[in-house]
Amino acid sequence: MEEFYKILVVDDEILIRQGIIHYVDWESNGYQIVGEAANGEEAIEKIEQLEPHILLTDIVMPKMDGIELIQFVKKFYPSIMILVLSSYDEFDYVRQTFQLGVADYILKPKLNEQEVLSILNRHVRKHRKIQQEKTSLSIEEVLGKMLQGYATVRESIYLSEKLEGNQLLLIEIFTKPGSKLFLTENKLTAWIERRQLPIHVCGLSTSENGKLFLLYGKDAKLLHEIAIELEKVDQVDKITIGEPFSNVEQMKSEREKLEAAKKFHFYMPEKQMIHTNQLPQPKELTSTFDFHHFIHLLHQRQFEPAIAYTQQFLDEITEGFGMDILEFQSWLGNVCFNLIVHIHPSDLATNPLEAQKYDYIKRINTAFDVKEALLVYEELLMEARDLLWKYDNHPTVIEQIQQYIEKNYNQPLTLESLAKLFHFHPSYLSSYFSKHTKLGVNEYLHQVRITRAKELLKNGRLSVSSISEKVGYSDPSYFTKVFKKNVGISPRIYRKRYVSEWKDAE
Repeated sequence: MEEFYKILVVDDEILIRQGIIHYVDWESNGYQIVGEAANGEEAIEKIEQLEPHILLTDIVMPKMDGIELIQFVKKFYPSIMILVLSSYDEFDYVRQTFQLGVADYILKPKLNEQEVLSILNRHVRKHRKIQQEKTSLSIEEVLGKMLQGYATVRESIYLSEKLEGNQLLLIEIFTKPGSKLFLTENKLTAWIERRQLPIHVCGLSTSENGKLFLLYGKDAKLLHEIAIELEKVDQVDKITIGEPFSNVEQMKSEREKLEAAKKFHFYMPEKQMIHTNQLPQPKELTSTFDFHHFIHLLHQRQFEPAIAYTQQFLDEITEGFGMDILEFQSWLGNVCFNLIVHIHPSDLATNPLEAQKYDYIKRINTAFDVKEALLVYEELLMEARDLLWKYDNHPTVIEQIQQYIEKNYNQPLTLESLAKLFHFHPSYLSSYFSKHTKLGVNEYLHQVRITRAKELLKNGRLSVSSISEKVGYSDPSYFTKVFKKNVGISPRIYRKRYVSEWKDAE
């Protein structure tokens, strides 16, 4: 801010101008008369030369009057504060100037130092307050500018002074889409205050699912410990923790480390907390996905080879973190799109999946992590398989899984092994199987095994232990427990009851 508020006096009466200039102690009160003009035209020239903060202008003047001058200044110099010099008989003019946006008016007959200064000081205070509100930046605002790399030297100095002697720690907290709980700056501050800790919080940028915070205090160790504790807070689904630093100039580089960690949150859905200094090393992809080959396989009705080809590439991406999030979502969305578009035989009139293709892509693009994205992909695969096999009079996926279980019930089958065999995520296979059979995969497996065990028990030749092993249970006691749960009695009692009934029938 300059030392003085500069004033330009405009009036066609030289005595009025001189009276204003010489009968007020301007500089002692923070003002400076920088020029005078006899009419509006002259005033405009002086404004361009002198750049005044305040315009004291008469209304009735030759060449260009006060009304025209005010209109011009408001249009081209809106920051200039305007006060009108008027007489009692110029009330209608004054009213018109107020409509144009002048700050106030001063009556010429009452022109004295006290009156003029009182009016000026009142409006200058308002002006200063408005300007301060426009130009002053909070710590949060300066931090935001620094994170984006365009903070001025002055702002950087200001921030360094404000945070001098403090240790700084950036954290990013993520909440799943649709969650009603979201950790705000106020909530985090309250959480820390309840623990009576000497730590301050600044809420910074907000992404779709995440919120960036700066924690600062004197103790770097305490900052880190508090950040780790946040894992237990309900509103925190995932959290990235940076390394403590003391120089505000490191802010941007530390933010970049947190940004890089998002990729690993995406590919490691089971990991709630990630530290920027413990990020795994991504592996470069050893091959590229050939969409032409993929589409060719679909055209040749080689659906399973096409899916196997996709799965091979998918495994390499997810295990080695070989793609950025957006790149992965784009690739998987492209796979789904082509799968829907090219899966159908040409003689089938309509494709029931066609109307859903953009919904599948949208869900992939908004997935919180790779697990959610793959569940969408696997849902599509299941629907596509059912569609193809139904058209070709082949068993559906559920029927195939059931047939496989009925044939291989004596093997060590698990939800995970079946999911891998049929190219699905275990959680999705579980929900899909339950939806279509009203039973879980394990429940169905137990049902098949117990049915076979009952047949063997009726035969009467094998021991319970041998039967247990033959139907896929390595632990006889566990077999007995499952059998009793499903049948209501133990295997031995079941055998005795059946043999007794059989003999009675003879």
